[in-house]
Amino acid sequence: MACAILVAAACGGAGTQATGEKRYGDSFDTAKAMEINAAVTAFKTKGEKDAVVTGEISAVCQAEGCWFNYQTTDGELFVDFNHKFEIPKDTKGRTAIAKGQFSYDTTTVEMLKEYAKDDKKPQAEIDAIKEPEIRMVFTAAGVMLKSK
Repeated sequence: MACAILVAAACGGAGTQATGEKRYGDSFDTAKAMEINAAVTAFKTKGEKDAVVTGEISAVCQAEGCWFNYQTTDGELFVDFNHKFEIPKDTKGRTAIAKGQFSYDTTTVEMLKEYAKDDKKPQAEIDAIKEPEIRMVFTAAGVMLKSK
């Protein structure tokens, strides 16, 4: 049994903690997680890129579970994993703690349409995407989903 736990930890797969929380990607300390709105403000005003953030998931990639959005006071913040891991597709509304970096990214029209398809947007909304978008993103190295 100890070998199975070590293999799961070494592979970076999902693991169940004693509290029922699930981890994906890299392990990290959640003790000093910053609320997502405060972390966004720190990035915008102080340039603090590295962060451990917590907030509510407002949308999840329905194709693979390869991204999610945090709900913020300014709308939604896109969280990408660079296809290093996936989270369950049914986690909308759950609290997630993520470790990663903030940045600004230009998202191509092709990718915006792909994300809209992943989110099951209507075809008319997908077809209306005509311009690339510069937006704040959070690239997560690890995510922990809190128990329901």
